[in-house]
Amino acid sequence: MSSTLVAKSMVASEDGRPNRTVPLPKILCIDDDPAICRSLQIQLQNYAAEVFTASFGSLGYWEALVHQPDIIITDLRMPQGSGDYVVECLKRNPSTRDIPVIVLTGRRDQNLQRYLRGLGIAQYLVKPVSFDELRSELQRFITLLPRADDDLAETSNPEIQLHNQLAQIVEPNG
Repeated sequence: MSSTLVAKSMVASEDGRPNRTVPLPKILCIDDDPAICRSLQIQLQNYAAEVFTASFGSLGYWEALVHQPDIIITDLRMPQGSGDYVVECLKRNPSTRDIPVIVLTGRRDQNLQRYLRGLGIAQYLVKPVSFDELRSELQRFITLLPRADDDLAETSNPEIQLHNQLAQIVEPNG
């Protein structure tokens, strides 16, 4: 017998007060450039979402199998499993084939783009991409709601926890 732990978060209402608990959408970022994954984590820290990362293709595929994310963002040029191979594997596997995949790459290859669209990717974005554009693409598939202030302190990312603790020291909430 297996059990599934669903991460939940309080989301803010329009007036900024927490109003309900909802399951967090899970986002998997597969990129061998740690700055890309870290940037995504930082940009999404104010939203009720859980971000997982993988630094190479085969690890990204494994993380997709284990975490069953709601959406995947992947690069193409990576060690130990290129992004196009990862997409092929994801789309062949019944447990991952319906997960939307956004390719985020520096490659401007139209033939590769057509091939990946034929496999079923949701979007092909060429770097550099603004966070607003990426967030807009993510919101086509998942709901990104503002995170309640209390949730920022409960995040599992130690860097963000430290940042939040320091912010509370500088600006106590009374």
